[in-house]
Parts: sequence; C-alpha cells; structure tokens
Amino acid sequence: MNTTRRNQYRQALRRVLEGTGAKFTIVQFIKQDGSLRTMLIQHAAAKFRVKGEAAPEHKRRAAETRAYNHPELFNTYDVDRNAIRSVNLDTVITIRSFGRDLYSAPQLYIESMLEVAS
Repeated sequence: MNTTRRNQYRQALRRVLEGTGAKFTIVQFIKQDGSLRTMLIQHAAAKFRVKGEAAPEHKRRAAETRAYNHPELFNTYDVDRNAIRSVNLDTVITIRSFGRDLYSAPQLYIESMLEVAS
C-alpha cells in the first residue's frame, strides 16, 4: 500500500474513532505479537486523563514527537484497564459502537495481517 493511501486509510479510521466521542466502543485489532485484542474504549474520557496544555513543556514535546514518529497509533482510554492505551490503526479489524459495526476490514486484509504477524 502506498504512503498516500495508507495515510488516507489511517485518517478515515481516526475520524471514525474520534466520532464515537463519549460512547463506549469496541475495537478489535492485531497486537504486535500477532495475537488478537479486543478493547473497550471511550475516546472522550482520554482528554480528562491527559494534561494537554497544562502538561510540562518536555512532556508536550514528547507527545508531539511521538505523534510525528508514529502516525499509525491512536491514543484512547481503555475502560477495562482504566488507562490510556494505543491502538495501531494499521491492524484494526473491527470497530463497533452504537450497537452496530462502524468498520470491518476486508477478509483478505485480515489474513495478510495475520500472516505478517506470524
């Protein structure tokens, strides 16, 4: 997948996840070790747990650097673990919220991701 297309794909998934706001959302993705992970998230809750502009300068710079170096990561709030976690947008399989599927990756894409991970 070329870079432009990959960035468009990531932005589309980012918009879907950000659009869920305070609603509970289930995200299923493939972890770096190749295992399947299902995470219950509430994206709007993340902003209350991160200092943002009130954070010290070095932490704001670190967050900007991380966002620049890892555009595939989406930071959100994991309800089950009560912590901020990252989801790799390149490995998302499904996004479910509002009682319906908001996104489902094509089967060939899932199979290729599983093949690469193993």
